[in-house]
Amino acid sequence: MSHPIKQLCKPKHICDPSSFDKLPLRVRFDLMDFDHHLWGWDKLSSEQYIHFLKFIHALEKQTWAEIKLAAGGRGHGTNHHPLEITKFNKIAQKRLHELNLDTIIGDTLFSLRLNSLTRIYGVRNEEYFRPIWHDPHHDQPENAAYPVG
Repeated sequence: MSHPIKQLCKPKHICDPSSFDKLPLRVRFDLMDFDHHLWGWDKLSSEQYIHFLKFIHALEKQTWAEIKLAAGGRGHGTNHHPLEITKFNKIAQKRLHELNLDTIIGDTLFSLRLNSLTRIYGVRNEEYFRPIWHDPHHDQPENAAYPVG
């Protein structure tokens, strides 16, 4: 006869992480950085907020698999993808630490391409996207959270 505690410790369901790609995007707004002088959400105009909400509203109608397949831009790569935190600039990495987020976010932030110049950086947890920054400086390496080029 097996021990009853050992029976309780057996996982009843093993989850395939890629199965979350079949779910539609859902958003949680609990990690938003309102105060950063370049990427803070308090820097947006009402028109920019409306644009962001319409963008999220449209994405919520898609699965994560569809979102990750969306292509375009100059290099015709994917519009929405994970990025290694070590490749963000030192100011962004320091800010994550100041916000005590570096301990909960893992090795990557997820980037959503709002338009040619603006990225939304946040955390993807299963089907949830949790925005942190609104970065309209994609064309300005000195101000971008994730410098390109």
